[in-house]
Amino acid sequence: ELSWAPEQFAPVVNTTIAAINEKAPNVKVGLSGTPEFTEEILKMVDVNEVDFFGGSTFDFHHWESKRVKRICERYNKRWVCYGVGQRPPTNSMYHTLYTYESPRYKAAWMAKQVIYLLLVQDLRIAGHYAGVLRNDGRHYGLNKPLCDYDGTPIPWGATFAVMGTLLADAIPEGEVKLGNTGLLAYLFRNGDQLGAVTWSTAKEEYDHHWKESRRQFENLRLGSSIESVEVLDMYWNRLPDIQQTAAGLRFLLDEEPVF
Repeated sequence: ELSWAPEQFAPVVNTTIAAINEKAPNVKVGLSGTPEFTEEILKMVDVNEVDFFGGSTFDFHHWESKRVKRICERYNKRWVCYGVGQRPPTNSMYHTLYTYESPRYKAAWMAKQVIYLLLVQDLRIAGHYAGVLRNDGRHYGLNKPLCDYDGTPIPWGATFAVMGTLLADAIPEGEVKLGNTGLLAYLFRNGDQLGAVTWSTAKEEYDHHWKESRRQFENLRLGSSIESVEVLDMYWNRLPDIQQTAAGLRFLLDEEPVF
């Protein structure tokens, strides 16, 4: 965030690592930056002197998250997300503005961030700036405060905690294309169970700057019986209104993740 070039920052990193190793050899050394900045730094820093990578990788989508995963696998390091680095959707008190989104939308939005953090990036620690209530002259919250300016609780804090708890022991197993929908389903193991999660905009090419033209699948079909698979909402409650047909299970899929 200081806008330093890697060539300027590398000597600071090397000097800091040397000082830590000399004065506090039991302290773990982390290198913070975006994946591409980290890769540039490692041309001038010995990766064996670094214990873990990190950076603000909240609100990374499919390809960005895959890049975090690849750099960790390449160097056999784990990644720590220090925070979010992204503003929330418009606060609830501004419900008349065109940028307003419902509390359910915000909760689903947070759930997708946690999925990218834990099932695609496969982070060791998923950090979150939880309680910053800052004005910035705009009356907008900064970095996901837990309540609105009028005191209204905001659901993404609870969603972050619930999703993080549910997926704490999940082991990512990659992703598969979901039939002919153009969507991805992210796979994971949780104990002896195999799980998958998707939503109506879970695409490789998803761009958060633009809303997808199709944000709902009215009759998504799974070729399974209700006895062989559980279909759950983002908090792992049974999804309501599932229809069992001769061809399998049918249900509504929108931007709320379904497991």
